[in-house]
Amino acid sequence: MITLKNISKYTLDDFSLNIKKGEILSLLGSSGSGKTTLLRIIAGFEIPDSGEVYINDKLVVSDDFFEKPEKRKIGLVFQDYALFPHLNIFDNVAFGLFNLPKKEQKSRAKEMIELVGLNTLEYRYPHEISGGQQQRVALARALAIKPEIILLDEPFSNLDEELKNSLRIDMKKILKEIGITAILVTHDKYDSLSIADRLALLNEGRLEQIATPEDIYEKPLTKYTANFFGKTNIYRASIKESKLITEIGIFEFKNDDSFDDFYVSIKPQHIQIVPYSNISAKIESIVYFGDHIEIISKELKTDKEIFIKSYFDKNFSIGDTINLQIDAENISFIN
Repeated sequence: MITLKNISKYTLDDFSLNIKKGEILSLLGSSGSGKTTLLRIIAGFEIPDSGEVYINDKLVVSDDFFEKPEKRKIGLVFQDYALFPHLNIFDNVAFGLFNLPKKEQKSRAKEMIELVGLNTLEYRYPHEISGGQQQRVALARALAIKPEIILLDEPFSNLDEELKNSLRIDMKKILKEIGITAILVTHDKYDSLSIADRLALLNEGRLEQIATPEDIYEKPLTKYTANFFGKTNIYRASIKESKLITEIGIFEFKNDDSFDDFYVSIKPQHIQIVPYSNISAKIESIVYFGDHIEIISKELKTDKEIFIKSYFDKNFSIGDTINLQIDAENISFIN
């Protein structure tokens, strides 16, 4: 659906990416990673210094060609929603339909308002509805023009966490129901994990990793990816004689090959506290989060830090010695 070839602009350097028809792709990354620049290049608001952009196999940007934004059949949902305060919900949604007959404008606007669940509020004004409802209006307006692609720029950033959770579910349902290709730009990992079919994680203008939410979270390929989705445990490792040898312990490993000097990632929730094991650690700190506790401990033999999330055992104190179990299948190999 969308192909970016060798794009260079600001932090982006020779960046390439393919986006499939009908998928929800999230461009995820910290400030300055290049995600918003990519969105603006696709929309036609920025011209790359070099590179090409194709939409439906049609060239829209190259070194000597530029197709105007209004010809790209792209809908936009901005971070601040950009609703017209003097227009009610119906008129906001119908705003881009001026080229249609009046009857068709009304029918299309009503259809989109109903799709986003606001059919009882169509004659209210933006200041009379909540932030979550305003976001739905912005989505309805973007979809009303029947775009082939919709671009969502930090759509949940102005909402509280409880409202975000319900709107993420609704947003994905609406986009999938229509079957539109969508690109979500965000710095919030939970937006990406809950909505996207694939995540493209950017790091200083380059593509760090692209994968499904499950794979990018459970099988990170680099240290940056592993740590982006929450603090993890990273250790040097090697494989010898069917043993995975790490800085905190040795694990059975079904592989006859030998490898030296690489890294592994072990997520804190994959470390279990058990009565007996070969890995023991002393608790350095405990933080209580209601449904779980987070423990920073030091392995007794090596003094290596081990970060643990425990959802069941909470009766611990600083200075206690705990025994830890780690299943080899939960250990990820990273670069």
